[in-house]
Amino acid sequence: DDVVFYSPVVFTPQVGKAITRQYLAAALHVFGNDSFRYVREVSGDHAAVLEFLVEIDGMVVNGVDILHWNDAQQ
Repeated sequence: DDVVFYSPVVFTPQVGKAITRQYLAAALHVFGNDSFRYVREVSGDHAAVLEFLVEIDGMVVNGVDILHWNDAQQ
């Protein structure tokens, strides 16, 4: 319920499920093609970094998703 989404597109944290859902839906629209794939995962007790590759309009994009969660695994 208290998710905070940090985007490289906006400069302030986005707080809450609704706005986070909107950003993730937009990312799915842009990145959601057959070329998208996760290529590496580095994780610990409360965080993970997921590296991905995707091709968009002939350009290969390499990026990461960085996730943090609390003791309740949320």
